[in-house]
Amino acid sequence: MNNTIEDLELYGLSNSDISVDLGKRFKNYRIALNLTQKEVSEQSGVSVMTLVRFESGEFGSIGLNKFIALMRALQLLENIADVIGFMDGGVLIEE
Repeated sequence: MNNTIEDLELYGLSNSDISVDLGKRFKNYRIALNLTQKEVSEQSGVSVMTLVRFESGEFGSIGLNKFIALMRALQLLENIADVIGFMDGGVLIEE
């Protein structure tokens, strides 16, 4: 893992701050893809109200399954793979 200035600054943020930022970034991706909250809700199975709270930072934790469902709806699962790396038979593959 690279320890760039940006990476190190993340450690100064609270979990809540990071959650709020994730919600904002997700909203920006959704809007860039011209998707409505209703469309993402239907594609992900996550309620519109949960999505609204996630995007606005009101909802501290949406749970990993809902987060993955939302990422899937925007076709951003590869971003999760970038974070956790790729696994082959339970062994992390270094790139």
